[in-house]
Amino acid sequence: VVDSLDGPWLASGDLFLASIRDKYGRSWLLGSFHGDSNGLSTQPVLKAITELAADESFQDHLLMLGVDGNTYNTAPSNRYHSVASFRAFLEKSKLFSCWTVKQPKGREDDNANSIDDQNAVKQFGAHGDSGGDDNLLGLWTVWSCRTYLQTQATKGIRHEDRMDTSRRNLKDWIVGTSDQIAGLSNVVRDNTGHRAFDEDSAPPSLLFPSDHAIVSAEL
Repeated sequence: VVDSLDGPWLASGDLFLASIRDKYGRSWLLGSFHGDSNGLSTQPVLKAITELAADESFQDHLLMLGVDGNTYNTAPSNRYHSVASFRAFLEKSKLFSCWTVKQPKGREDDNANSIDDQNAVKQFGAHGDSGGDDNLLGLWTVWSCRTYLQTQATKGIRHEDRMDTSRRNLKDWIVGTSDQIAGLSNVVRDNTGHRAFDEDSAPPSLLFPSDHAIVSAEL
Protein backbone atom coordinates (compact mmCIF):
# COMPACT_ATOMS: atom_id res chain seq x y z
CA VAL A 1 0.00 0.00 0.00
CA VAL A 2 2.75 2.43 0.98
CA ASP A 3 4.66 1.80 -2.25
CA SER A 4 1.58 2.44 -4.40
CA LEU A 5 0.79 5.84 -2.86
CA ASP A 6 1.66 8.92 -4.85
CA GLY A 7 2.89 11.12 -2.04
CA PRO A 8 3.63 11.00 1.72
CA TRP A 9 0.06 10.17 2.75
CA LEU A 10 0.92 7.84 5.62
CA ALA A 11 2.67 8.47 8.91
CA SER A 12 3.98 5.73 11.16
CA GLY A 13 1.09 3.96 12.88
CA ASP A 14 -1.65 5.35 10.60
CA LEU A 15 -2.47 2.04 8.89
CA PHE A 16 -2.82 -1.55 10.02
CA LEU A 17 -3.85 -4.39 7.69
CA ALA A 18 -4.15 -8.09 8.46
CA SER A 19 -5.17 -11.17 6.49
CA ILE A 20 -7.14 -13.59 8.67
CA ARG A 21 -9.37 -16.63 8.35
CA ASP A 22 -12.48 -16.87 10.55
CA LYS A 23 -13.95 -20.00 12.14
CA TYR A 24 -16.21 -20.52 9.11
CA GLY A 25 -13.19 -20.66 6.80
CA ARG A 26 -13.77 -17.24 5.25
CA SER A 27 -10.75 -15.08 4.47
CA TRP A 28 -10.80 -11.43 5.51
CA LEU A 29 -8.60 -8.42 4.83
CA LEU A 30 -9.17 -6.35 7.95
CA GLY A 31 -7.71 -2.94 8.59
CA SER A 32 -7.79 0.29 10.52
CA PHE A 33 -6.74 3.67 9.18
CA HIS A 34 -6.21 7.07 10.78
CA GLY A 35 -6.29 10.03 8.42
CA ASP A 36 -4.45 13.33 8.72
CA SER A 37 -6.11 16.21 10.57
CA ASN A 38 -7.65 17.64 7.38
CA GLY A 39 -8.68 14.23 6.05
CA LEU A 40 -6.93 14.69 2.70
CA SER A 41 -5.07 11.37 2.95
CA THR A 42 -8.24 9.30 3.38
CA GLN A 43 -9.24 8.86 -0.25
CA PRO A 44 -5.78 8.07 -1.69
CA VAL A 45 -5.06 5.55 1.07
CA LEU A 46 -8.43 3.79 0.70
CA LYS A 47 -7.94 3.72 -3.07
CA ALA A 48 -4.60 1.97 -2.55
CA ILE A 49 -6.19 -0.52 -0.14
CA THR A 50 -8.99 -1.40 -2.56
CA GLU A 51 -6.43 -1.91 -5.31
CA LEU A 52 -4.54 -4.26 -3.01
CA ALA A 53 -7.77 -6.11 -2.19
CA ALA A 54 -8.41 -6.59 -5.93
CA ASP A 55 -5.00 -8.21 -6.41
CA GLU A 56 -5.13 -11.95 -7.11
CA SER A 57 -3.46 -12.62 -3.74
CA PHE A 58 -6.53 -11.28 -1.93
CA GLN A 59 -9.40 -11.86 -4.38
CA ASP A 60 -10.90 -14.47 -2.05
CA HIS A 61 -10.79 -12.05 0.92
CA LEU A 62 -13.66 -9.97 2.25
CA LEU A 63 -12.55 -6.39 2.88
CA MET A 64 -13.62 -4.57 6.06
CA LEU A 65 -12.04 -1.38 7.42
CA GLY A 66 -12.39 0.85 10.43
CA VAL A 67 -11.64 4.40 9.27
CA ASP A 68 -11.01 7.65 11.11
CA GLY A 69 -11.38 9.65 7.93
CA ASN A 70 -11.25 13.07 9.60
CA THR A 71 -14.25 14.03 7.50
CA TYR A 72 -16.18 17.22 8.20
CA ASN A 73 -19.95 17.58 7.98
CA THR A 74 -19.33 21.04 6.53
CA ALA A 75 -15.77 21.46 5.32
CA PRO A 76 -14.49 24.99 6.06
CA SER A 77 -12.52 25.04 2.79
CA ASN A 78 -11.29 22.77 0.00
CA ARG A 79 -8.30 21.99 2.16
CA TYR A 80 -10.58 19.79 4.31
CA HIS A 81 -12.27 16.49 3.49
CA SER A 82 -16.07 16.69 3.63
CA VAL A 83 -18.57 13.94 4.45
CA ALA A 84 -20.21 14.58 1.06
CA SER A 85 -16.94 14.11 -0.80
CA PHE A 86 -16.17 10.90 1.06
CA ARG A 87 -19.62 9.47 0.39
CA ALA A 88 -19.22 10.20 -3.31
CA PHE A 89 -15.81 8.52 -3.28
CA LEU A 90 -17.20 5.42 -1.55
CA GLU A 91 -19.98 5.08 -4.10
CA LYS A 92 -17.58 5.52 -7.02
CA SER A 93 -15.22 2.95 -5.48
CA LYS A 94 -18.06 0.41 -4.95
CA LEU A 95 -17.62 0.64 -1.20
CA PHE A 96 -20.35 1.03 1.39
CA SER A 97 -20.17 2.29 4.94
CA CYS A 98 -22.11 1.97 8.14
CA TRP A 99 -23.64 5.38 7.32
CA THR A 100 -24.98 4.44 3.88
CA VAL A 101 -27.66 2.30 5.56
CA LYS A 102 -27.19 -0.70 3.32
CA GLN A 103 -29.06 -3.17 5.52
CA PRO A 104 -29.72 -6.86 4.91
CA LYS A 105 -33.35 -7.75 4.23
CA GLY A 106 -35.42 -8.30 7.32
CA ARG A 107 -32.92 -6.65 9.68
CA GLU A 108 -34.32 -3.11 9.73
CA ASP A 109 -35.99 -3.44 13.13
CA ASP A 110 -33.43 -5.60 14.93
CA ASN A 111 -32.35 -3.15 17.59
CA ALA A 112 -34.31 -0.25 19.01
CA ASN A 113 -31.02 1.28 20.18
CA SER A 114 -29.90 1.78 16.57
CA ILE A 115 -31.57 5.18 16.40
CA ASP A 116 -29.08 6.43 13.82
CA ASP A 117 -29.91 3.53 11.52
CA GLN A 118 -33.66 3.95 11.77
CA ASN A 119 -33.67 7.73 11.34
CA ALA A 120 -31.30 7.51 8.40
CA VAL A 121 -33.49 4.91 6.70
CA LYS A 122 -36.51 7.20 7.02
CA GLN A 123 -34.63 10.27 5.83
CA PHE A 124 -32.36 8.84 3.15
CA GLY A 125 -33.95 5.58 2.01
CA ALA A 126 -32.18 2.27 1.63
CA HIS A 127 -28.94 3.59 0.19
CA GLY A 128 -28.38 6.79 2.14
CA ASP A 129 -29.39 9.13 -0.71
CA SER A 130 -29.89 12.41 1.12
CA GLY A 131 -31.13 14.38 -1.87
CA GLY A 132 -28.26 16.84 -1.49
CA ASP A 133 -28.23 17.23 2.29
CA ASP A 134 -24.98 15.48 3.13
CA ASN A 135 -24.88 16.23 6.84
CA LEU A 136 -26.40 12.81 7.59
CA LEU A 137 -28.94 14.22 10.05
CA GLY A 138 -26.19 16.04 11.90
CA LEU A 139 -24.63 12.76 13.06
CA TRP A 140 -21.27 13.15 14.73
CA THR A 141 -18.63 10.95 16.31
CA VAL A 142 -16.21 13.70 17.34
CA TRP A 143 -17.04 16.89 19.22
CA SER A 144 -13.93 19.05 19.30
CA CYS A 145 -14.12 20.69 22.70
CA ARG A 146 -10.55 20.56 23.94
CA THR A 147 -9.41 22.79 26.75
CA TYR A 148 -6.02 24.48 26.65
CA LEU A 149 -4.72 22.07 29.30
CA GLN A 150 -3.48 19.50 26.78
CA THR A 151 -0.53 19.10 24.47
CA GLN A 152 -2.12 20.43 21.25
CA ALA A 153 -2.85 23.91 22.54
CA THR A 154 -3.76 25.18 19.07
CA LYS A 155 -6.87 22.95 19.20
CA GLY A 156 -8.11 24.41 22.48
CA ILE A 157 -11.32 26.45 22.51
CA ARG A 158 -13.03 28.84 24.88
CA HIS A 159 -15.78 27.47 27.11
CA GLU A 160 -18.41 29.73 25.54
CA ASP A 161 -17.61 28.36 22.05
CA ARG A 162 -18.05 24.69 22.95
CA MET A 163 -21.66 24.44 21.64
CA ASP A 164 -20.75 25.56 18.11
CA THR A 165 -22.19 22.75 15.94
CA SER A 166 -19.34 23.08 13.44
CA ARG A 167 -17.19 21.38 16.04
CA ARG A 168 -19.28 18.19 15.77
CA ASN A 169 -18.28 16.01 12.83
CA LEU A 170 -18.83 12.50 11.51
CA LYS A 171 -15.26 11.24 11.32
CA ASP A 172 -15.54 7.51 12.03
CA TRP A 173 -16.66 4.92 9.50
CA ILE A 174 -16.91 1.18 9.02
CA VAL A 175 -16.25 0.50 5.33
CA GLY A 176 -16.58 -2.63 3.19
CA THR A 177 -16.94 -3.66 -0.44
CA SER A 178 -20.49 -3.52 -1.80
CA ASP A 179 -20.22 -6.60 -3.99
CA GLN A 180 -18.90 -8.83 -1.20
CA ILE A 181 -20.94 -8.02 1.91
CA ALA A 182 -24.74 -7.90 2.13
CA GLY A 183 -24.72 -4.94 4.51
CA LEU A 184 -24.64 -3.85 8.14
CA SER A 185 -27.34 -3.61 10.76
CA ASN A 186 -27.61 -2.29 14.32
CA VAL A 187 -25.22 0.60 13.72
CA VAL A 188 -24.67 2.27 17.07
CA ARG A 189 -22.62 5.24 18.25
CA ASP A 190 -21.39 5.03 21.85
CA ASN A 191 -19.76 7.79 23.89
CA THR A 192 -20.62 6.31 27.28
CA GLY A 193 -19.10 2.81 27.20
CA HIS A 194 -22.59 1.31 27.60
CA ARG A 195 -23.74 1.12 23.94
CA ALA A 196 -25.54 4.43 24.34
CA PHE A 197 -24.97 7.90 22.89
CA ASP A 198 -25.38 11.18 24.75
CA GLU A 199 -25.81 14.05 22.27
CA ASP A 200 -25.03 16.59 25.01
CA SER A 201 -21.79 14.99 26.18
CA ALA A 202 -18.54 16.14 24.60
CA PRO A 203 -15.96 13.35 24.89
CA PRO A 204 -13.56 12.62 26.41
CA SER A 205 -14.90 12.58 29.95
CA LEU A 206 -13.90 11.07 33.26
CA LEU A 207 -15.95 8.00 32.30
CA PHE A 208 -15.14 7.79 28.58
CA PRO A 209 -11.45 8.29 27.70
CA SER A 210 -11.60 8.74 23.92
CA ASP A 211 -12.45 11.91 22.00
CA HIS A 212 -14.02 9.67 19.31
CA ALA A 213 -17.25 7.77 19.83
CA ILE A 214 -17.20 3.99 19.40
CA VAL A 215 -19.00 2.92 16.22
CA SER A 216 -20.27 -0.67 16.18
CA ALA A 217 -22.38 -2.68 13.74
CA GLU A 218 -23.44 -6.23 12.95
CA LEU A 219 -22.63 -8.00 9.69
